[in-house]
Amino acid sequence: MNGILSHEQLQPLFYSQGADYCCRIQGEIDHPECQTVTYERQQYLKVICISKVAGNKSWKRASRKFLEVLS
Repeated sequence: MNGILSHEQLQPLFYSQGADYCCRIQGEIDHPECQTVTYERQQYLKVICISKVAGNKSWKRASRKFLEVLS
């Protein structure tokens, strides 16, 4: 292989980026004052962390510690 990836090989990356974007946008819609209100920001960050955690043990450990800090 010459280092060039085909569209089919990049499709999981495109899906992951799209899903991440949707989670961030939904988090902003659900918590519109996340920039100014601490509680709203904590809830928004929980949404972001949960979207990253799905099926990934290292993310689960990291996000659990992160959420403990927020509490």
